[in-house]
Amino acid sequence: MASGDRGRRGSSRREKDSEGGRITSRIGQSSLIVRRTLAAYAERGIFRAFSDRERDRGQRQFAFRWHTNVTLNVVYDPLRRELTFRDLLPGVIAGSGMLPELRRFLRARTSRTLPEHRRVDPEKATFTLKNRHGTVSLVASLTDAHLEYGVRKTVNLIHELFVDFLRHPLYFPYMVEHFEVDPDT
Repeated sequence: MASGDRGRRGSSRREKDSEGGRITSRIGQSSLIVRRTLAAYAERGIFRAFSDRERDRGQRQFAFRWHTNVTLNVVYDPLRRELTFRDLLPGVIAGSGMLPELRRFLRARTSRTLPEHRRVDPEKATFTLKNRHGTVSLVASLTDAHLEYGVRKTVNLIHELFVDFLRHPLYFPYMVEHFEVDPDT
């Protein structure tokens, strides 16, 4: 085997992605899995105005609309195996109680009391909230063996966040203000 055929951790068969580019490493393969999984939601019409571009250090940036007309920005870092929904929740006021409730909501997604199709296995994906100046991002840490699972569970989690958590009467005014939701819907 030629030295050009070696991946970062030993030999790796070269494959081509859907655009004809070569996938030569586990990093490239993980990005391809994430890209294909998210693109499938766009192909089914779930995500609107879907875009995908490569960034520095092999990262991929995705943008799409979903649930509201506000564009969601998502970055996948293949070195860290992190899928980040950047600035997902703007205007989260410190001390409002929303952030602690949101953390409880995320922890509850791993509860065995939830049906399996709604539950997240913490051995396969974990979630962290990062609050920067009142803007909350959600970071999903994924495992190599369960990338597609992790991406799908992250999408499901964001879906539940918008249709369950943020639609609660306590947070619905927040939805109206920050996501341009019609208050009469």
